[in-house]
Amino acid sequence: LVPQPTVTLPFPTPTRMVKSINGVVGLAFGLDKSPAVYRSNEDIWFTFTVKNTNSFDVTYAGIGAVINDKKSQPSWGDATLGAGATLEWRDHINYGVPGKYKIYLGYCWLRWRYECERAIDANGWAWLSEPVELTITE
Repeated sequence: LVPQPTVTLPFPTPTRMVKSINGVVGLAFGLDKSPAVYRSNEDIWFTFTVKNTNSFDVTYAGIGAVINDKKSQPSWGDATLGAGATLEWRDHINYGVPGKYKIYLGYCWLRWRYECERAIDANGWAWLSEPVELTITE
């Protein structure tokens, strides 16, 4: 059993949560900047809260941010979320190509975290949040 963090973080205004995957529900997800405009390869800090609504532990390969079709950052992976447990976390992702993107809180259902790091779309991730609009500048 992997110890779970018990950090209370100040969260930005979260997006509306939409899904539960294997009983894991996204409760909050947001970026630290509003508007969400970042320079190329700048740290894009995000915070999230998820809860295991099951009466049993859930093992997962990754939970974290995904810039759809571009890059993923499984903040937690190859881990177990205990029955009824809540995970609050702050992490960052970087992306260097200027443009407008959508970033989501994701749950990776692949077998291992390293597979989640290579997966960048619905072929490995399911969304636990609505998208947040993100702009990368030069």
